[in-house]
Amino acid sequence: MTVIVGIVIFYLALAFNKWIGKIIKGKTKDYMEAKDARLKLMGEAVQNIKAVKLQSWTDRYVRFISQKRDMELQALKKIHKWNQYLMGGNNFFPNAMMAAIFTVHIGFGNRISLSQAFTVMLFFGMIKQPIDLLSAFITQLAQVRVSMKRLEEFLDTPDVDHEDLFAKAPNTEDDNETSDYAIKISKSNFSWKRQSGDSSPNHILASFDEEKSPSRIQFLLRDIELEVKKGDL
Repeated sequence: MTVIVGIVIFYLALAFNKWIGKIIKGKTKDYMEAKDARLKLMGEAVQNIKAVKLQSWTDRYVRFISQKRDMELQALKKIHKWNQYLMGGNNFFPNAMMAAIFTVHIGFGNRISLSQAFTVMLFFGMIKQPIDLLSAFITQLAQVRVSMKRLEEFLDTPDVDHEDLFAKAPNTEDDNETSDYAIKISKSNFSWKRQSGDSSPNHILASFDEEKSPSRIQFLLRDIELEVKKGDL
């Protein structure tokens, strides 16, 4: 009967570690995503430091970076909280197993000598150290699995076809005339458009056709004419 009790507690410990491991894995993924968002925003600030200073965006960037950092710290705090639960469970189950085995053995009318009791306690003391290391192993395993998953998704991303990035505009003039220019912009409209889902002051340049665009769009640059001949750059 004592063997059955020990096996039941052992499987309860395995189920507990598996449950905590899944939670730590999810929290680790949230932490890495928050960290990536903060590093991306900091990289934009460093790369565009002149524009940030010129446009007086310093306070905005500091506020956005602080928000990303707070999200990162919250995710890290949750990881450590569940890690403490894991360590507490790993300290509880060996002692609970030893107490349950002694209780069941004596409860069924069996007698145990002092030498047998010390032998059992010595055995549980020997397995306690590997169990204590199990919490750190599960935490590191969750980090490795999340990192490998992110790396696998990155490597599985299809390569960018550079031919799809550039398209030759149809010529409305003579080919001999347009072939003399390296860059030619004719009657073009440009405006700044905020990226969807991005709270940072990062913008992208978008081109619109005035006839097809709704009247609610206010262009910042209209009817741009630019001609750069080959060799002038």
